[in-house]
Formats: sequence, C-alpha cells, structure tokens
Amino acid sequence: MFPDKLAILAFPCNQFGEEEPGSSKEIETFAAAKQATFTLFEKCDVKGENISPVYAFLKEISGKEPLWNFAKYLVAKNGVDVSFYPHQTSPATMAQDIQKLFDEKDEL
Repeated sequence: MFPDKLAILAFPCNQFGEEEPGSSKEIETFAAAKQATFTLFEKCDVKGENISPVYAFLKEISGKEPLWNFAKYLVAKNGVDVSFYPHQTSPATMAQDIQKLFDEKDEL
C-alpha cells in the first residue's frame, strides 16, 4: 500500500507469556517460511531493566509501552511523531493514520 514510504520493523520478544522462546535464528527461519517481507531484528526486551534502546525511545516519546506481543508504533520519518497501537489493533485499521501522516508531513 505504501511501499516507497513505509518500513515495517519487527522486534521479536519473549517477555509476554513466553510466546517467542526460539533463538533469533529460529525466529528468522520461521518468518522466512511464512514469506515475511518486513525487516526482522534480533530478539530483544521491550520493557524492564534490559529494555532495548529503541523501545526506551518509543516509550519516552509515546508515553506507552507494550502490554503484549504485536503492539505497534507508527513513527514519522522525523522520529518525533509517534502513535501507539495496542496488540489487538489490526494493522489494516492503521492505514488511515498512515495516509494522514503522509498527507500532513512534507518531509515524508
């Protein structure tokens, strides 16, 4: 829908019900078998003492932290405008917000 303006980044985490127990390599193999086309990062912590720097930044900017796997953040290219979507939010329902961000921001 927005391939030239949107990057989807995935950060596997095992902090929620131990739903992601595999190694980063096992997760990568699984995603490849499902033909995932998004950028997949190493497994990390998204909360707590060992929080990943990217999640520390997202939490600071948005004021929100994930309560479960599949929480989503929409980050503008400027890195300042950040919206948070809880895990139960369907990515398809974010399309309007993505388009609005593109329409409002000249730097995109």
